Amino acid sequence: MVGDKYTMNMDAQHCSCRKWLLTAIHCCHAIAAMNFINVNVKDFILICFRRSIYEEIYQSLIFPVNGEVLWERTPYLDFHPLHKRILPRRPKKKRRLEEWELRKDNTHISKGGHRKKM
Repeated sequence: MVGDKYTMNMDAQHCSCRKWLLTAIHCCHAIAAMNFINVNVKDFILICFRRSIYEEIYQSLIFPVNGEVLWERTPYLDFHPLHKRILPRRPKKKRRLEEWELRKDNTHISKGGHRKKM
């Protein structure tokens, strides 16, 4: 970057903003530079981004997968997740208050019905 301008290298297909390098999609600086030197922008598009390749990829039919009932059964045992190991902890000293016990003024109602300041 020179001042507030970006530099372009058309041979290496590189712009100093690095968007073209990182995404393989032309940045606005690259398109402006190509238009300035009268180069066709479509010549610099990668084959994987062209419409003809996109249509060729999705030309064949994609058949839906049957439901779980119709899946093939295998002779192997079902795979289950491992049991979660509960580590020993120190017990909590204060119980968690229920949502209905909390008040906006930072008080709660005790079991006897009296309000206590926290």
